[in-house]
Amino acid sequence: MHDFHRAAAEHIAGAHHQRVAQCSGLLQRLRLGAGGRVGRLAQTQLVQQLLEPLAVLGGIDHVGRGADDRDALGFQVQRQLQWRLAAVLDDHAQRLFLTLLATAACSLFLPGVWSLDAQPARPAAAGNQPPPAVVWAPKAVKPTGWAAPNKPHWKLAQLLADHKGQANWRQTLVSDDHLRGEYIQMAPGEKTPRRLHPDTREWWVVQDGEIRFAIDGQEPFVAKKGYLVQVPYRTAYSMETVGSKPSLRFEVNIANAKTMYPAEDKPPMLDGFEFIKTTVAGKGKYEGGNKPFIDFAAVVDGTEKQRRFIADDRAVSNIIFGDASTQRPVADAEKGHFHEECAEFWFILMGKMEYKMEGAGMILADQGDIVYAPKMTWHRPRFGGNGPACRLAMNGYQDIGHLFEAKTDSNGGK
Repeated sequence: MHDFHRAAAEHIAGAHHQRVAQCSGLLQRLRLGAGGRVGRLAQTQLVQQLLEPLAVLGGIDHVGRGADDRDALGFQVQRQLQWRLAAVLDDHAQRLFLTLLATAACSLFLPGVWSLDAQPARPAAAGNQPPPAVVWAPKAVKPTGWAAPNKPHWKLAQLLADHKGQANWRQTLVSDDHLRGEYIQMAPGEKTPRRLHPDTREWWVVQDGEIRFAIDGQEPFVAKKGYLVQVPYRTAYSMETVGSKPSLRFEVNIANAKTMYPAEDKPPMLDGFEFIKTTVAGKGKYEGGNKPFIDFAAVVDGTEKQRRFIADDRAVSNIIFGDASTQRPVADAEKGHFHEECAEFWFILMGKMEYKMEGAGMILADQGDIVYAPKMTWHRPRFGGNGPACRLAMNGYQDIGHLFEAKTDSNGGK
C-alpha cells in the first residue's frame, strides 16, 4: 500500500535553488503535456514527481491507488501542496513562489474536473515513474457475467417499490469472492445487538433516516443521509434508528465475514452453528487514513478533503467526485478498462453516473443506485447529467490493476 508514506527529513539533499530548479523543470514538462502530446495519465505521474522535491520541504504524503481512484488524485494534490508548503517554509518570497508553482502545475490539467475516467494507459514522462507496462492479459472469451444476486444495475427506486409497506427489510445486492453488500432498512426505535467481527472491517452508507452509532472507543454519534461510517475488526458496536422514520443503510463487509458478540450479551440463534465462549486478543484501529465517519455533505462543500474512505488489506473504497459539464470528451468506441482478478461496484452518492459496460450496454444510474462490474469485464464510468456527480468505488485490492487496451500502431504492432 503506497498511501501515507512520508519523505524522511534525512533524505533532503541539495541547496534551495536546486530544488526550485527541479520543480521548474517538472512544471515545464507539465506544460508540454497539457498541449496534448502527453496524456492525462502522464500528467498525473508528473504531478507525483512534482510532489517528490516538494515533499522534502513539507512532508507531503504520496498519493496511492486503489478502487477506481486515479480520479481522486487531482483534487487532493493542489490542496496538499498549498497548505503543506505554507506551513513549513519560513521565507515569505520562497513560500509564495513555490505555492504559486504548485497551483499552476495543478491548474494546467485540473480545470474543475477531478477525474481521469476511462483514460487509456499511455507512456509516462521521463523521471522516477516508469511507463505502464505492455502485457498480454488473459481475458475470458465468454464474459464472466453476473451471478445472482449480482447484476449490472440495482435501482434504489425499484427496491423501495418492492419493499413498500415493510418497516424492516434487507436485501443482498452484491456477493462475490471479495465483498458482500446489502441494503437494510430499520424501523424507528429498532436497534442491533452489540456485535463485532473477528477479522474484517465493516462499513456503511446512510441513505435515509438517522442512525445512532455506538462504537467502542468513540463518542456515540448520529449519522444522517450521506454519512459514510466504518468500524475496524474486533471493535464492538451497535446501531439504533432514531427519529420518526425508518433508517436505510447500505452495508458492506468482506465476503463470508463472521459476527461475534460480547460475553455479557446473549448471541442470537444461528442455524448450523453454536456459540462458544472464547478469549481473543487485539483489535483494529482507525489508522492509515481510516476514521469513524466522513460526512459527504462536508465533501460537497469542500471542508472534508479526504477521498480514500476505506484503506484495508482486504478492501478499498474511494470517493470519486467530478462534473459532467467539464469532463474530457470520449469516443463512443472507447471501452474503458477491466480488472483481472476482482469485481468492482459503486454506490452513487450524488447526481447521475453513466457506465458503458460489456454485456450490459449503457447504464444511467441515479443517487442511491448500485452498479456492478464483474472481473474481466470492460467498463467505462463517466459523470452523467449536466453537473456535479459522485460515486463511491469499492473492490478488494488496495492497488488494483486497471487494464486498458494497448493502442495499435500503424504497422499493426502494440
